[in-house]
Amino acid sequence: MNKNGFVFWEIIISIFLMGLTITFILPLFNNNIMTVKTIESRKEMNYLGEYIFERLKSKDKYSSKLLEQLKDEIEFTDLDPEYIKKYKCKLINLENEEYLWNLKVVIKPIITEGVIENVEIYGTIPK
Repeated sequence: MNKNGFVFWEIIISIFLMGLTITFILPLFNNNIMTVKTIESRKEMNYLGEYIFERLKSKDKYSSKLLEQLKDEIEFTDLDPEYIKKYKCKLINLENEEYLWNLKVVIKPIITEGVIENVEIYGTIPK
């Protein structure tokens, strides 16, 4: 008997095997996409914390006024609207020394995609 084409069963089995491999591969792609989003968000939060510290060191009008009002903790709101929608930034005064501000910047995500923790950055600023 001479075979010139595929038998019906061969086609069904190949479709089944392709579906089986796709079912195993799709969750891997979904997990990778969530990991990339988490890493991007974390990187953006670190950048924001460093930006806030540099801004406080520059002693511009907003920063000077904010440091004068700082007792225990205060919210940093002078950011781009893009960041205000995503994150809440707080300044926490750790110790009151004579010549230095010992501060902690805490950045919390408003909308969490997956498990994103707060970012805390510690630093000192001269008074």
